[in-house]
Amino acid sequence: MDNGPGSNHLTSPTVNLKSRDQLRRIETGKLNNSSNGTVNGNGSSSAHFPDDMDGETRPLLGHRQVASALHAEPGFWRHLLFNSQSSPGTNSPNPFVRWPALLWNVTKITLFSSWINLLLVFVPLGIIAGEQEWSAPWVFSLNFFAIIPLAAVLSFATEEIAGRLGETLGGLVNATFGNAVELIVSIVALRAGEIEVVQSSMIGSILSNLLLVLGMCFLLGGLFEPEAQTGQGNSEEEHEPLLGPWAAGLVLVVVTLIISVCADYMVDSIDALVATGNISKTFIGLILIPIVGNATEHVTACVVAVKDKMDLAMGVAIGSSIQIALLVTPALVMLGWAIGQDMTLHFETFETIAFALSVLVVTYTVQDGKSNYLEGAMLLGLYMIIALAFWASPADALGKA
Repeated sequence: MDNGPGSNHLTSPTVNLKSRDQLRRIETGKLNNSSNGTVNGNGSSSAHFPDDMDGETRPLLGHRQVASALHAEPGFWRHLLFNSQSSPGTNSPNPFVRWPALLWNVTKITLFSSWINLLLVFVPLGIIAGEQEWSAPWVFSLNFFAIIPLAAVLSFATEEIAGRLGETLGGLVNATFGNAVELIVSIVALRAGEIEVVQSSMIGSILSNLLLVLGMCFLLGGLFEPEAQTGQGNSEEEHEPLLGPWAAGLVLVVVTLIISVCADYMVDSIDALVATGNISKTFIGLILIPIVGNATEHVTACVVAVKDKMDLAMGVAIGSSIQIALLVTPALVMLGWAIGQDMTLHFETFETIAFALSVLVVTYTVQDGKSNYLEGAMLLGLYMIIALAFWASPADALGKA
């Protein structure tokens, strides 16, 4: 559609939506075109405006005729609510119009970044459950599911910032915030004196990446590719950042604060949950908490494995394990000393044996440079055996309170 003098530009230039993987692809669709003043795919509209007014000199929903015309068009509401590229009013000279429009645009881009964000409905429910002091299983479960999409949003904001900082600084940001959820939950648990939960969560995060994530990658990749090579140097797809650095930083700060609130409620309910249910703190730290922090990485690794990019999938799993072992765990030990908590690297015998056995099995699995579905099933089977063993073992046998 030709944007003549009678058109009104409601959006900024289209943002490139080339995504990292299928999880980042957003189905925005094209807005219907019509000769009666609809909003077209480029975010511009025609008719309903005097010819002597163009661009942002026209009032945005300020004129009664303009407002009625826009309200009459279903394409306007689809553009306002579901077009993740831009929003009407982002170029308005009026700050009372521009800033809310920019904030809404950032919110749309963030919400549409992953289908996992559908679970964000659990965030207010989890906070309400904690504030109203619901029963421990409800508080723990609601905040457990609330942190999963928040981790996805945090990962999205981190990638947006890293994409604008270059290779060196971007890699540093990814290394710092790559396991931010585990670090936040562990800090909250450490302040509450839940040393057993913190220690178990560190071991559990490594086991989850080495056995669960890698096993799922090998299994799913083997179903589509009978034997995949793991040394072919598949590179990660590049994508242009969708958010500016300040917008991504704002999302990062806000989501970090919300994760801290949900983690606080979840950790506070652990003691009551252990007292009322047939579950131990070791199982919570070893199995449940790693799922919260690594859910997004699990999905991403499985998706790229199905696309026959096994090197990238292994890099996600093994790289996260290395960050946990060499960055997060030592940082928690030093933080424990600083706040007067006896956080050490003294793990129980059962946990040490499970960790050593897992490392040996994974080393044997990847040393030939090939993977298949049977090796993936073996890793998943070992993870299930370890999970069932910690589930069935009483807390006294594990030396836990």
